[in-house]
Amino acid sequence: MDTDAAPGSGRSKFMFGFAQLANDLPVISKVLIAHGIADICLPNNVTALPLARVLDTTHRSKKKRGWAWLYMMLGGMKIRSAFGNEVTQARIAGSAYFWQALTLAMEGFYHASIPRASKVLGSTIAFCAFMFAWLQMRAKWNGEPQVEDSVSSPALAPGTLPSAPPADGAKVV
Repeated sequence: MDTDAAPGSGRSKFMFGFAQLANDLPVISKVLIAHGIADICLPNNVTALPLARVLDTTHRSKKKRGWAWLYMMLGGMKIRSAFGNEVTQARIAGSAYFWQALTLAMEGFYHASIPRASKVLGSTIAFCAFMFAWLQMRAKWNGEPQVEDSVSSPALAPGTLPSAPPADGAKVV
């Protein structure tokens, strides 16, 4: 019997904690984690397995390693955003989906380095654009602070004067 997996051991506590975390996360967070892991570990349209490509120092072509690093960064951004609120998800994962769609479109359609780009990349680019838009709308609907809400005057103690005049030009008495 494996002593590390015995009840009460550190390994079983870790697995229980991981299972509890997975149950507590909302569906969008689970989707972002899955997409992040897929970006890091699975092949995509511009490079082979990104993690294997970065770790393999014997591979002759260094050109594709840049794409692998990009996909690893985008995957990490998606995983990181899964543990934040709607605004964090919209900003971090939204920008990851935006950059993924933009780089695929540039590489496939502008540089024409991927054969049959419309057939191969169309659905991936559309999905990334949809996820970007959906995350942005979700943040707006769930209370992303507006500019007016986030800029406020600091509260001053009674009898103290501000160090600078107010921005709106009102007189301080």
